[in-house]
Amino acid sequence: MDIDLNHLDPDTFEDLCNDLLMQEAANITTIDGSGGDDGIDCFRGEIDGEITIFQHKYHTGRLEYTQKRQISDSLDRAQEEHSGLEKWILLIATEFTPTEHEWFQEEIVSPNSGIDIEYWNKPKIENRLIQYDFLIERYFNESLFATGKKIDDAFDFMSGDPVDKVVGAGDMLRDLKEKYSHLGVEFNYNSEEGKYEAFFNPEFDIEISAEMDINEEKAEKLQDGEEVELSKDEVEELDISPGIFDVESDEIDSILIQPSYKSIEKDLRIEIPSSGFQKGLTFTVEDLSDDGIKIRSKNDLFDLYIMTHDESSEGEIGYETDLINEPIHRIAEFIEFLNQLEESDNFLIRDSETDEIIFRAGGEMIAIPEELELVEIFTNNLYDIEAYTGKSFIMTEDWDEEDISNARIVRDLLVDGEADVSWSSFEFTVPSSNAHQLLDIYDKEGTLTDAQIKMEEYRLPILEEEVEFEMVTVELPSSDLKNRDTIEDQLEKGEPVKLEFTPEDSAVMKNGSQ
Repeated sequence: MDIDLNHLDPDTFEDLCNDLLMQEAANITTIDGSGGDDGIDCFRGEIDGEITIFQHKYHTGRLEYTQKRQISDSLDRAQEEHSGLEKWILLIATEFTPTEHEWFQEEIVSPNSGIDIEYWNKPKIENRLIQYDFLIERYFNESLFATGKKIDDAFDFMSGDPVDKVVGAGDMLRDLKEKYSHLGVEFNYNSEEGKYEAFFNPEFDIEISAEMDINEEKAEKLQDGEEVELSKDEVEELDISPGIFDVESDEIDSILIQPSYKSIEKDLRIEIPSSGFQKGLTFTVEDLSDDGIKIRSKNDLFDLYIMTHDESSEGEIGYETDLINEPIHRIAEFIEFLNQLEESDNFLIRDSETDEIIFRAGGEMIAIPEELELVEIFTNNLYDIEAYTGKSFIMTEDWDEEDISNARIVRDLLVDGEADVSWSSFEFTVPSSNAHQLLDIYDKEGTLTDAQIKMEEYRLPILEEEVEFEMVTVELPSSDLKNRDTIEDQLEKGEPVKLEFTPEDSAVMKNGSQ
């Protein structure tokens, strides 16, 4: 009998692996993972001591980002939950490509040198199964082909006598949905068309290859990602793996194709050869056109989009960003990323899996707008403040020029010990007894010179946070008193005196706690 793991479903594959391991290794214990398996499908040894863990993954196609992340997470979880982990073995229903094998060695094996790690791939599992006839008989008579036959039987049943349908269809369909839940089977009666329909949303990859004889209009719809219905005559050859149903069946009179390119994810790497800078991003397909493809990065902070053209590695590149409610350190990282692109003579975007260059461009294709240059200065100052104070800043929706100015002043006080303060005017209130002393240092023309103000517990607000200094000293520039004519009345009444000044130059604020 022909053995092919692609004919199984995820649950059956897990059962097969457990049964195979019980024959291959002694003292194997299986785990029911319905409540969380702690990174274990079965194990040998002591659950709280020295342990060998077997992890099963029903991945039948190429390893994309999601599948790689699942494998990595399973190993991480096994290490977190089992400090005595000595050996970890992955059983997977696919055959690795050289690139996938390299990924496994570099990302799974090498960083975990204290653990003996290996994988059993599709050929290794199938070759070991050959030794056990009873396992072959058990698992490869009840394949997806058999499932497809049961679904065909269900449709035959529903197309029979109406009385039979009312009496038995509900139980039959319910049994199919429960027994073959991994297929994602949904049945529906289309009252407008007067026919029953079945929908499949399986928990595993399905590969479809087809040769079609279709007109230009349908070809354009397929390329644009639109829904297309094909007659049986238009489909010259159709192969589906795994075989859920018989595509040659006379019962099939049309095929509905719904391209789902927008669900495709690809790990890409941006490289700047001149500086050695590299950054990995995950991209999705956003749009297809007559001559190219548009992809967009999946990032909470910014979207980098690239339009490439057929038969060329050149195209257009741009970005969109929303900085509100983002941590300052992430904004600074993003701006540094843009600076790297803008300043580079050229940069490349490479497929992380195949190392193929899919896009190249010069730095002139990325330009940082003026408003983002202002954000760069602001975030750089805030980044320094975070380093000195331990505070964490979040970009708020109502950030303004006062936040920018205060961030510069605070940064200079912390880093340089002093800051220039540009005030168009300033005012403060003093007790009347002290006002006479302050007025005495004015010249006859009402100009204040060589004055200092000391302030304790001085606070400056920035983005809904406050930075406090134990003491600051402000060295005032030559300043004109604006409200001299109202001061006499305030002095006569013995009231606190409000003094308003117009400085001729910038004041200097010094950090008294340094």
